[in-house]
Amino acid sequence: MFSQDGTTCTYASGRTVTFDPPIVFPIPQNGGWKFTMTYQGQTCIRVDSGPQDHLSVGSSAGTYSESITGLGVAATCPDGHSFSTDNALALLGCDAGFFGGFPGTEESAGVGAGSSLSFGLVGTSGGSTPILSCHQP
Repeated sequence: MFSQDGTTCTYASGRTVTFDPPIVFPIPQNGGWKFTMTYQGQTCIRVDSGPQDHLSVGSSAGTYSESITGLGVAATCPDGHSFSTDNALALLGCDAGFFGGFPGTEESAGVGAGSSLSFGLVGTSGGSTPILSCHQP
């Protein structure tokens, strides 16, 4: 559930997502999101996805970062390995088929009464990994 000021989303499990800047509905398209999820005082994940040309995901495993320029993409993995290409479209055939092996995000935001948002990562070992799903009271 979102706090009234849009700075946090709190789960019954005790996890808390803190947004910076706070979430304001309607959410602007392509504006990017920055948030940190914590549990019992420990950071679980930090996401900086914005606007459309940058993604950084940090966890206890390290940080994955990605930047896009035109059709090119450059990425650095938590283990320090990095790659880049001038033709990111060539990566669509990687690994798990059409978008399955290509890292990225899936985002959705609903507006109106009970506005909500969700955020997940695609191209993970399960195909996609939901990170958060929050709604207004």
